[in-house]
Amino acid sequence: MQLQLSKVSALSQSLKYSPVRYLALFSLGLLFYGCGENRVVQCNKLVTIANKASAMPIPTDDAGFNQFADSLSQIRAEVQEISVQDATLKGLQTQLLAVYDTTVLSLKTRVKAKETKNREAVSQSMQVLETTASQEEEIVDQINNLCKG
Repeated sequence: MQLQLSKVSALSQSLKYSPVRYLALFSLGLLFYGCGENRVVQCNKLVTIANKASAMPIPTDDAGFNQFADSLSQIRAEVQEISVQDATLKGLQTQLLAVYDTTVLSLKTRVKAKETKNREAVSQSMQVLETTASQEEEIVDQINNLCKG
């Protein structure tokens, strides 16, 4: 006498290679893949927010520099809020956040240095701002190149 497979086990065996099973697994895969944002969507979010910084008018006075720093801090917070899964894009997001941090700090340092008439500190902060501007350009170029492909 042989041991019979249970009904559940028999059903499982019959579905083991059935097209229904493959279709169900394929559908689940699409469902889970579709639930996450792809790199293009993440790129578009990052670029849209970063473009706000580029669109801001360049300040001409100390009050303008303070306002620029505050606005850039808000943009930085928006960039940080973007959930990025792509490792390369995540690295670029981190670099962009660091550039924004340095820029905000340099803007505020410049205003304080100008108030105290510390020309050397004003000059140093302007050099840092020029450096961060070129770093931002490089990062934006890298993001644009990554998002094209």
